Amino acid sequence: MMRKEFVNLDNQIKEFLTSFYQTKNFLAQPDYTGFYVAKDDFSQKIILGPTAEYSSRIIYEPVFKIANFELQEVKEKILGSESRFKNYTVVASQGKKLAQDYGVSGYEGWTMYDVKGEGDIQPMIEHHKEFMEKAGWQFLEQTQTIEGIHKYLNDPFIDFDADSLSQEEKTRLVRHNGADWMVNGLVAAWLVKDKNFKQLVDKYRTIYFPDHIQQTMDTLLKSLDY
Repeated sequence: MMRKEFVNLDNQIKEFLTSFYQTKNFLAQPDYTGFYVAKDDFSQKIILGPTAEYSSRIIYEPVFKIANFELQEVKEKILGSESRFKNYTVVASQGKKLAQDYGVSGYEGWTMYDVKGEGDIQPMIEHHKEFMEKAGWQFLEQTQTIEGIHKYLNDPFIDFDADSLSQEEKTRLVRHNGADWMVNGLVAAWLVKDKNFKQLVDKYRTIYFPDHIQQTMDTLLKSLDY
């Protein structure tokens, strides 16, 4: 259970951000510091935390969780309702990578917020709002559609030479993105009938080399009639 003084800090953070998110029709989560929007075809959540608690501080690390229901249904039919790939379509953390995806710099050291007292609240709030205005809202708008999800996940893999990557570079890429990226990317590409689907499969096949991921890819492609 969170210490009383941290509960007070957390409540203040939630209160300060609620009206900010309401301008985009996001509602506050009742049980933790986070915000969500749900429609017929997708849901989006921004989870702020706290993700860790220590004796003198609490840590916040904003995470974005996107679910496109049509894409999720395809995955569940193929991989099963108990599959580890069924929960979300895209998961991303605030920070360097997500900012760079939208041409924004200056967030390299702010992937998390360290809150020790009330003096840390306003800097956190202002920094997070700034990030949302520069990159976050663009990301959320893009991932409201399968076409946007397809572009977000797959464009980075179409434009570079996978064969030029070393084994170490491939391992680093797979660890950073996770097999979920590949699964969701291929399903999104299939749903939008992307003309580069075969090229995309070949890229993922080269990069996501571990056997257990290759087996998941084989199961996926067989069910997609590829």
